[in-house]
Amino acid sequence: MVVANTMSGVLTGGLSQIDDTFSLIRGKMNWRQYSKATTKNIAGGCGFAAGLSFGAAIGSSVLPGIGTLFGSLIGGLLGWQIGCQLGHQIGEVIIR
Repeated sequence: MVVANTMSGVLTGGLSQIDDTFSLIRGKMNWRQYSKATTKNIAGGCGFAAGLSFGAAIGSSVLPGIGTLFGSLIGGLLGWQIGCQLGHQIGEVIIR
């Protein structure tokens, strides 16, 4: 289960990174913006993976089966949002 959640986080962050790379190539963002987006994507992917794991664990403890499904969905979405916000903040601090 941990490997699946980790791979989901890597794929989610990777897809966002591909989108940002195309924006860089097309000239829609500069290198500074791209670097900040990269920190956001990495943190978002980590947050997504962690949210899936914690959400599934909480959902399983409340209602095994359907609770696991809904817990992982909600946890993944919240983890992605929190991770992206933290990654954005980190990018703003590191890359000036």
